[in-house]
Amino acid sequence: TIYENGYGPTAGIFANGGGEVYINNAATGKIVTIHTTGGSGDGAGIKTMNGVGDACSKVVITGKVDIVADLTKGTNEGLSAVASSIELGGGTIKAIKGAWCAIRAYGEFVSDNAAIVNVNVKKDDAGNIIGAGNYTDTVIEGDFVTNGGMGTLGYITVGLNGEGSHWVGNYGDN
Repeated sequence: TIYENGYGPTAGIFANGGGEVYINNAATGKIVTIHTTGGSGDGAGIKTMNGVGDACSKVVITGKVDIVADLTKGTNEGLSAVASSIELGGGTIKAIKGAWCAIRAYGEFVSDNAAIVNVNVKKDDAGNIIGAGNYTDTVIEGDFVTNGGMGTLGYITVGLNGEGSHWVGNYGDN
């Protein structure tokens, strides 16, 4: 379990400048939990970004997550990828109490990287998405946004597999 604290832009899990975070929790069945406890409203449950032209940061969590972005407790986005990537096995991502979006992906001025967020997807050996993943209880509540102050170039792919999976929200590219 990871809890977010602090004042100013914060994240429960953060990778920047080409940094990479890997959590292999699929085999254990443990859920990575990120609920906010403080901050300025600029934070995210998981955030990746770069700020340098020759890097691409990433966070990969192989199993399930439980992420709650709660603006009253300082977080505006569940997942936020800026010219970088976030890959999650499945789970729950919610934006509540005024939080701006569940998932946001957008580019930056420093690089030509696209932002990519994948949740509960199956890939072939070449890394191409070929369908929904195996989690039948992937739940996302909140908007998807593929644009930001630094450009478009955002891609979000979510596999909703089974009756226990759903997305409630809107899509915005502005």
